[in-house]
Amino acid sequence: VSTQSTWGSLLVLLLSIPAAFALVVFQFQKKQKIEMWVISTRMMPPIAAAIPLYLLARGVGLVDTHLGMILIYAGFNLPFGIWMLIAFFRKIPRELIDAARLMGASWGQVLTRIVVPVARGGIATVAVFILLFSWNELLLALFMTNRSAQTFPVNLASFQTQSDTAW
Repeated sequence: VSTQSTWGSLLVLLLSIPAAFALVVFQFQKKQKIEMWVISTRMMPPIAAAIPLYLLARGVGLVDTHLGMILIYAGFNLPFGIWMLIAFFRKIPRELIDAARLMGASWGQVLTRIVVPVARGGIATVAVFILLFSWNELLLALFMTNRSAQTFPVNLASFQTQSDTAW
């Protein structure tokens, strides 16, 4: 597994766990619309954003860099991570969270000491899916890398030519 996929997956988990927790626990206006917006961003195929992403990455010097690919992988997998974790966090009994708050736990403590340990199976599932989505991604990596930050699928595709496969 490439370092880009691994770091991208870790970044997605670091951002999606608190985001999903907030969407499950707190009540605020237009919460349902925000949840639908999160999942609707996943509906756009990544290749549709390839040219704007390339122009943006070129403008800030992230073309053919590991950091550029990590940020792109994280950006495209973050909605999936949030959406899946919302489903897992909703299965945690609300009484457990309320009891921790009554005992004086802060929201951060509730997240780190109650929710994350209880939902660790779901978090692991999301981590595996995100890692696989990042590792299998070919088209954006093909657009965004030349040599120094090429991923395994891009290297594998380079063996295929128009008339031959260089095994």
